[in-house]
Amino acid sequence: MQFHRWTLAGAALVIFAASAAAQDVKDRTITVTGIGSVKFRPEGAKISFGVRAADNAFTTAWKDNQVQTDKLRTALEGLKIGGLQIKIAPPDVANNDNLANGVVPPMGGAPGGFNDKAFNVSRSFQVVVADNDFNELHKQVLKVMETALSHGANCPANLRNNNSELFGGIGAGFPQGPSITRVEFFSNDDKSARQKAYEKAVQAAVANARGAAKGAEIQLGNVVAIVDHQEMNYNVNIGIPTMESPQQDVNGEIELTIRVKVTMKF
Repeated sequence: MQFHRWTLAGAALVIFAASAAAQDVKDRTITVTGIGSVKFRPEGAKISFGVRAADNAFTTAWKDNQVQTDKLRTALEGLKIGGLQIKIAPPDVANNDNLANGVVPPMGGAPGGFNDKAFNVSRSFQVVVADNDFNELHKQVLKVMETALSHGANCPANLRNNNSELFGGIGAGFPQGPSITRVEFFSNDDKSARQKAYEKAVQAAVANARGAAKGAEIQLGNVVAIVDHQEMNYNVNIGIPTMESPQQDVNGEIELTIRVKVTMKF
């Protein structure tokens, strides 16, 4: 009778081991990365620039800057571009005494730094134009730039929170470099391009998995998970990480890159 008890126990162990092995096979997966990129043309652009006045008397610098601002606004309104938006920020006032005290003044000075006047008053402009025709959009951008530079624009704009959505609420603003003007193209609807990029990314990941499976001489099963996998780049210009996509070509075309991780059974 004792002999039979050991036999039954041994059979149970064999069944359990076979069940565990089957479970291991069932849970085997492979995870690979796929990348999909799509280029599309924007239908809008933001042109930024500023006007600055300086004087040893604050009231003079303030009034001169207001005259500059009014003159430039009038010239831009005279372009008669359909849908044109003109946005003007509140003034930035910098006192050169701040420099001696180690306080960084608001950005917006002329390229090359602040002058030797006691007060520098600047206002930032951002002009928005839109056109579904990419070539016409470029023409509108050039008209705005030429008009701005011909009617008093003389310093970069102080673009508050520019490139800082990651941190949300940095109020100091980032300089846009030595150029007086800055152009940023944009699209209000990237849904179609984004869906195509995801489609290409998943297809690339599945193809990569098939290549790996072929090398390992295994048979792939179904897809069990698709996970968004965007990477961060370190922006050396502003010293913070930024999303790798979207990126703009020199002519304004936008490249949208999507990365995904796909997990499949085998």
